[in-house]
Amino acid sequence: MLKKILAGAVLFLLMLLAETGFLHAQEIKLSVFNFGTANIEASGLGTSVTNALISNLSRNPSISILDRKDLETFLNLNDLQQNDQLDNVVNIGSRLGLDFIVVGSVAKRGSAITVKCGLVQIDKRKEVYSTQVRAQGESALSAEIAKLASLITSVLTKSSTGPESTSAPGTGGGPGAGAPVNFKGVPGNKKIILRWQPVPGFAAAGYEVYRALNANGPFAMLGQTDKTEYADQNVENDISYFYRIRAYDRLSRLSDYTPVVSARTDFAPNPPIILKTEGRAKSMLIVWTPNPAKSLDPSPLTGYKIYRAAEEDGSYQEVNKLLCGDLADSGDGKIYYRATGLPDGQTFFYRLAAYNAKGIESELSHPVKGTTLPIVSSVNAAGQLIREVKLTWAGISSPFLTAYNIYRSTKSDGGFVKIKRINAAEGGPRYEYSDTEGLGDNTPYYYTVTAEDDLKAETSPSAPVVATTRDIPPRPEKFTARGGLVKKV
Repeated sequence: MLKKILAGAVLFLLMLLAETGFLHAQEIKLSVFNFGTANIEASGLGTSVTNALISNLSRNPSISILDRKDLETFLNLNDLQQNDQLDNVVNIGSRLGLDFIVVGSVAKRGSAITVKCGLVQIDKRKEVYSTQVRAQGESALSAEIAKLASLITSVLTKSSTGPESTSAPGTGGGPGAGAPVNFKGVPGNKKIILRWQPVPGFAAAGYEVYRALNANGPFAMLGQTDKTEYADQNVENDISYFYRIRAYDRLSRLSDYTPVVSARTDFAPNPPIILKTEGRAKSMLIVWTPNPAKSLDPSPLTGYKIYRAAEEDGSYQEVNKLLCGDLADSGDGKIYYRATGLPDGQTFFYRLAAYNAKGIESELSHPVKGTTLPIVSSVNAAGQLIREVKLTWAGISSPFLTAYNIYRSTKSDGGFVKIKRINAAEGGPRYEYSDTEGLGDNTPYYYTVTAEDDLKAETSPSAPVVATTRDIPPRPEKFTARGGLVKKV
């Protein structure tokens, strides 16, 4: 009970100070949390950096920093801790009536010291600025902390006098880290599809989509999505719309906006229907049919675009553009296309779009999964046999696997020659083969194994394994034979 009374008294005292002038209303109310240490080498530097940063920030009369003793008293009475967890920072800042809280960490490797810093705006419940400074040795650290304080002060004063500031010039961090790429608008029937690729090097948690009726704005937010595709269905015919997007991460830091793109509704083909994929050695067969539903699009169908992603809900990128005239007539109403040059054992998800003579694309088809044949694994070679090496390996499960090919060399980095082809139907979960052809004594031999599909294509070879044949037994010394004995020599 006493603990709660004391906690309330401390909080009341802090609020009273704010109202009576100690924390002036026009001032920026700030607290600096103790900087953590990222490794053992940085022990003790967290406190030094925190004290130096507070000292530098205190020189600006527009910034009012909460006394560390008052902060620690409040935290102890309320069983709270200083850390950089956003919810915790916002909770403490809200209860203390603060505008901002500075958090950060220090790392040291050799003489190199790195200070990472973030600024959390309490009323917006997000980190609005982040940066880092580096110093070579502790003697140079003070100057870098002074620079850091100057950067933070610049952000704080901008935040108090104008629109939300998310990054100081030249500091990098979340904002200013670039924009989503390959942003485009795809016209559709009574809708406009927006597609893009993630911001390189930015861990996006989602995207904000903005629209305007003029290229120069004003832009209003349409919505948010965690996908790299967005369908705007609140559109009218014969009207051009202008779009831009930006990404945000889990700390609500924002990327730059994309360049503005325009699009307007138009008739589009119906999306094709993917029937299946067949993964083989370094290739993928994709089978689809045109959409049987009647399309309102008067423009003739021109071709198809193939999109691919590493995950079903991932970012799909266009990898092939096919003209209908280049696709052979299969006679069964299906369309077959083989993607080649793919990595071994890789899983992909494919989606297709049809496009017409105007270049207008359909929506993307439902995704279908496919995996190429993997490299043969768990190859073992048993040596120390008389002019013989025994090989074993794990089989691959695939209806398109037909054989395994064994290659041999006397060196590990090349010169492999195929010595045997084994029918895949002849084995089971594990395969074995004894090599006895042309082997010498006490000689190391290197082996690799590939998998072959029904198109005679092979996977990349397995990792080489080596085995050495047995040496010739030593000749016996002083070997003689004596005859003239009864029924023996």
